[in-house]
Formats: sequence, structure tokens, C-alpha cells
Amino acid sequence: RPSTVQVAGTSKCIGCHSSTPDGNFVGFSYRDVPEGDGTTYVGFSNAKGADAGKPSYMTSQAETLLSRHEQEKPVFTKAHYQQGDRVAISLLRSPPSGFDIIWTDLETTSVDEGTGWGKFARTNDPKPYAALASASHDGKSIVYVSTDTANTAGTIVTNGELRTIPYNARKGGDSTEVVGANTAGYKQFYPEYSPDDRFIAYNRSPVLGTDGKTRNSYADPSAEVYVIPSAGGTSKRIAANDPPACSGAKSPGVFNSWPKWSPSVRTADGKDYYFVVFSSARNNGTARFGARLYVTTLIVENGVMTTTPALYLWNQPSNEDNHSPSWDELAIPRPN
Repeated sequence: RPSTVQVAGTSKCIGCHSSTPDGNFVGFSYRDVPEGDGTTYVGFSNAKGADAGKPSYMTSQAETLLSRHEQEKPVFTKAHYQQGDRVAISLLRSPPSGFDIIWTDLETTSVDEGTGWGKFARTNDPKPYAALASASHDGKSIVYVSTDTANTAGTIVTNGELRTIPYNARKGGDSTEVVGANTAGYKQFYPEYSPDDRFIAYNRSPVLGTDGKTRNSYADPSAEVYVIPSAGGTSKRIAANDPPACSGAKSPGVFNSWPKWSPSVRTADGKDYYFVVFSSARNNGTARFGARLYVTTLIVENGVMTTTPALYLWNQPSNEDNHSPSWDELAIPRPN
């Protein structure tokens, strides 16, 4: 979840975050103000959450590249996180507005484009900008939101459709629609690959709110979680969107958002079990003050997916908001 922590001795607002594939570090975006809008950068912490958490292999040139203004949402893929090929994928603002998907070599000795960093091509993308990019675990593709309305963080949109590009040795390539994911009059956002890259979980909500005005993707009460095969197909609304009937709350209207997969798929008795954590404000109906985390199960048997109601994670502080979860395996040392 976003929080205020100490980065380089100063109070900062921490946003989107994900762990490195080795579980030793967390890459995160942060702003130079404790709350609200501000310039975004990319930083690192060790898995214990300590301030001084730079990986030993990260060069000063890589630090320089990651500290550029208007950079957001670092993600990683196991396929490209080994000695000689350690890459952070993020979003970088392209003046005068909007964002590109970029890569940064964490071991680079150069800050030059094409050597230390570069842009992924999005050939034939009908929209000028990208937002909310995530890499597949096999390192072969990137799913993202194609949009013409990305905000200063590259993570909030007012319209968008899901598309993919190939990783292609850090070059990118043809942009392809995720067929079946995109619905006219709706915005699609927050896409994430399942741990086996078989599915993509994402959010969908109407472009216009109930008041007839354009509503952005952050804290949208109408947002709901969907899942679709990564190769395209039939999009499925998951059952966990719906609060228990006895609560009186209904979806859309409870801010279901930020779906993230568990790190692995479990198999038993011929069934594949996938687990997803997401944020929802169904407890009290407000997004800014009241979002909590919930977990749900997706079961695939003979190619057919069924989904289950949500399970509330009971040990969440009642005075905090949980908006953007990550479900990762971290290498946290045992205490002495």
C-alpha cells in the first residue's frame, strides 16, 4: 500500500512496488512529498524495509537513470534478472505529456540511451502513450494499458485498453490487443500476468461515472476485477467482486481494485488453484479511508475456470488503508 517512509533521510510517499525475482530487494516509486502529487522517482530497499537497500550489483549509472524525474512503477521478470541481464522495467514521461515503457540495465556503466536504458517500441499502437506495464514471468512479453490520458505518475488513466508487446531483447515491437479484454465505453487498467503467464487479471470500469463525468482509474468505486487468458478469449468477472449479501454493499460501487497474483499455482486432484489479492472498500464504502485487502481463489479444471467469494485478511489495522498490494516471496533474514 502507499505509505510515508524515510528515503534518503527525508519523508517520502511510497507508491507502486514489486520485489526483485531473487526476493532480496523491493523496487518502488516514490514522490518528494509526504502526501499528494509530486515528482516521481524509482528507488530500492532491501527486503527488511531498511532505507539503505541498494543491491551490490547496481551501478551509480543505474542509480542516475532511476532517479530521473517522472519515472514510475518498476517491475521485474525472473527471465531477465540474472548476472549480466538484470533489468528494471518502468514508465518514463515523454514530454510534453504521457509515458513510454522503458528498460534500465541495473549493471550498466553508461547512461546513454540504447546502452544503459531504452524504450520498448509499441508499433501500431493506436494510442500515443502507455501506462501500468507489467512483464510476463517468462520474459517474452509486456502487457500494458494503451491510452492518451496518463497522469504524471503513469499509473492513472481515464481511458485505456489492454495491449501487449514482445520483450524482444529489450526492443519491443508490434503492439497487439488482448482480444476479448476491452469493452467500448469502459476503461481497462491494472493488468498483471498470472505466475504461469496463462492469464491476465485486470480492472474494468465505465469511462463515465454515475454523474456523467469522466472518472479516472484511481479510487474508482465502479472498478471490478476480471480475468482473461493472456492469449485472448472470454473475459470473466470474478465472484469475489461481490460482497456478502448480508452486508448490504453491492458491486460495482465498492472500489474493487489492484488485483495481484500469488507467486505460484497449486495443483491437486487435476485442478489448478490460482490465488489473487485485491483491494476493496466494501467494509465502509469509501476508497480513501477504508480500503482493505481480500483474497480469492480461481480454480481451473479441464480448461474451465470457476471463482470463489473473497476472504478478508483479518489482521489489517482498522486505522490504515490498503490500496496497492503485492504478493511476493521475500528473503527476510531471521532476527538474531
